Amino acid sequence: MELQLENVSKNYGTLRALKQVNYTFTEGIYGLLGANGSGKTTMIRLLCNLQKPTEGRILFDGKDIKKAGQNYRSILGYLPQDFGYYPDFTCYKFLFYIATLKGFSKKNAPDRIIEVLSQVDLLDVKDKEIRQLSGGMRQRLGIAQAILNDPKLLILDEPTVGVDPQERVKFRNLVHRIAHGRTVILSTHIVSDIEYTATQLLFMRLGQIVGSGTPDSLLQQLDGKIWECSVPFGEADQYYDKFKIISQINHEDGCTLRLFHEGKPMEAAKQVKANLEDLYLYHFDKTK
Repeated sequence: MELQLENVSKNYGTLRALKQVNYTFTEGIYGLLGANGSGKTTMIRLLCNLQKPTEGRILFDGKDIKKAGQNYRSILGYLPQDFGYYPDFTCYKFLFYIATLKGFSKKNAPDRIIEVLSQVDLLDVKDKEIRQLSGGMRQRLGIAQAILNDPKLLILDEPTVGVDPQERVKFRNLVHRIAHGRTVILSTHIVSDIEYTATQLLFMRLGQIVGSGTPDSLLQQLDGKIWECSVPFGEADQYYDKFKIISQINHEDGCTLRLFHEGKPMEAAKQVKANLEDLYLYHFDKTK
């Protein structure tokens, strides 16, 4: 299975939201990372065929999705950033409604609904009104409606915004469980959402992909560039003027600074292993 973007651009009036994007998605979990305004949501809308490219085309297994119509929608599952629902519907009733929209027969819908409710760990609350669910449970219900048609392509747009850390862990585990045999595209600006989930990463900035690859291959870019040093409180400010500081951790007798530098920045600095948060900040700093 291939989902291919060929020279895709998208304009909103004079604003160019995407700029000549080329990329091919295959089976796996893709983390699409970028700050607000980077072009992530525009790309998601184009991939879901909710909007049309200004230039270029998007192909699914060699066929333009603009012309595929229902054939493309039948293999697509989508959880938008603002997941709409009827608060007085029960989980089961809501999924039955979605199943009807997706063309399920009344005979086949019940078994599939029970199956997906089990997959997302909501079977025990299937008769509870959606208004009574926690934010995390509602997001899992959103994933349930997205996978109801057993899609080959699953797109999740900012799925953990406003969700507590415990629910984010459940979400990551759920994505792993349902990803086999699918292409999953997870758009987020929360690094921890994809740190233990994605097999491929794409970094977006100003409408372009500024970095892509496996987490390990991308982290190799930072070999020898991430350092930590302990300094007195009174001296910390001068290092902010000299170096790109990633973080500061305060202690009783001073603070530890984590920073980018091509070579050893000072005698007391120690080289440390890079993580995805370092990589995220590195990409968006170097493209300014």
